[in-house]
Amino acid sequence: MKKRKMLILALLVVVLVGVGIIGGKYYMNEKAEKEKVELQTSDYSIEQERILAKQIKNTFADIKSVKFVNKSMSKNSVAGFISIDIIIQTDNKNEKIGTDFPINKDNESKSEQLESYIGGDDLNNGETSNNITVYFTNDSEEVL
Repeated sequence: MKKRKMLILALLVVVLVGVGIIGGKYYMNEKAEKEKVELQTSDYSIEQERILAKQIKNTFADIKSVKFVNKSMSKNSVAGFISIDIIIQTDNKNEKIGTDFPINKDNESKSEQLESYIGGDDLNNGETSNNITVYFTNDSEEVL
């Protein structure tokens, strides 16, 4: 009888711990998704994307369009930056680069050109004088 009570108690503890772990994981996923949606729809984020698009236009030649990949956006609160992948379309190819922009406006880049990025080895340096189409993370588009 005593062994049976201990077995039932042990199973109950295992079930409660399992429910706690699953519930905690669900909560963390929901919280991360909510933060990502807020990040993607914030006016500051779109304004930063516009600044990045202008910097890209001033850094690379022969660009047709710039698309910000919203699923790649991630926030690093410790470093104070938001990372994002960008697809740059030229006449004959699509090139993917990754870059960061600051979380707060105090650290905003005032440079005319994109200074720090990963990838884009096949892009031609120079300036694009034609208008380009920019696709933002909130699914809006604009011609610059």
